[in-house]
Amino acid sequence: GMPDERLGERICTFAVPVDERRPTVEDVTAYLAEKHVAKRLWPERMEYIDEIPKTATGKVKRFELTKELAKRMENE
Repeated sequence: GMPDERLGERICTFAVPVDERRPTVEDVTAYLAEKHVAKRLWPERMEYIDEIPKTATGKVKRFELTKELAKRMENE
């Protein structure tokens, strides 16, 4: 989640690029619309990262992504 004054949080997606392509939020939301995914689940921000941090059992360390997003938002 990305902090939001009105809603508390908004959706931010972290992605690991496999080549030079970098889909935009518009690209992702168009794909999700095509797949009939509910709008409330669509991201409003895309961030690219070299690797998704995971625990030894393979679960995503969401708290680390939250810290990374906060750091990136400070630098805007």
